Amino acid sequence: MSNQESSATTTGVRPVAEEQSSTALSVPQAGKALGGLSVSSLERLAGHAYQSGMFKRFPNPSAALMVMAMANELGLSPVIGLNSIHFIEGKPSMSGNLMWSLVMREPRYRGTRVLERTAKACRIRWIRDGEELGVSAWTEEDARRAGLLSKQGGMYQKYPAQMLFNRCVSDGFKTYAPELGMGYTLYTPDELGADINEAGEGVFSDVQEASFTLKTPATRLREAQAVLGWDDARTAQELGLGGPEELLAGQGPTEDELRRLEQLAKARASLQQG
Repeated sequence: MSNQESSATTTGVRPVAEEQSSTALSVPQAGKALGGLSVSSLERLAGHAYQSGMFKRFPNPSAALMVMAMANELGLSPVIGLNSIHFIEGKPSMSGNLMWSLVMREPRYRGTRVLERTAKACRIRWIRDGEELGVSAWTEEDARRAGLLSKQGGMYQKYPAQMLFNRCVSDGFKTYAPELGMGYTLYTPDELGADINEAGEGVFSDVQEASFTLKTPATRLREAQAVLGWDDARTAQELGLGGPEELLAGQGPTEDELRRLEQLAKARASLQQG
């Protein structure tokens, strides 16, 4: 296996000093620097990020600032945080590639290696300070049991090796290297039910982005059903699907189906209020 396969780019990831405690949490004080930038500079940057319109998920500059502060805690640049950290139902998420970057930049974990990365399985040996901690693994069978292979044309069908890698990294990160999360329990977007692209990064609609605290498709489905008073059978019928099993197949209804339900629910709520 090539070095390129067993390591990920660390662009935007600041090196962590070897003498710094790997478990210490850095809580910046007022006026102190965050990642080389003063708090006032980051506040201005957050304002520019919000006003640029490039980051539609932030309802205000303060939300952008909080994401940049979290990025700082993890040793990431502010822009990496703006682009790559998403909160899904209150839980922070990032791609497996970015988690892997956090591992590879930490000297104590330099011995950690990808043992296998194929369309059938991914295995990673985790080593800290020269001591083997264990092996994390995610296989095609794991993905099948989790219902990730049943979505027609989904990313697990198109890019299985990358998807298995993301899950394998995330499992190992939480099990063997939780201190690298600096107190945060980190997830990949698809672990939290979000749609993903070929790199395993979250893909969200403009409506979802604007809400900042993103909701999974399953939560959006249940909320719309609660307003409409529909069960799974009625919902499937109204959407023109074969039945409840088709509605719940794979990772749930499509974005278009969810939007139709949410529009119907919004109309029903307006009638009820009127």
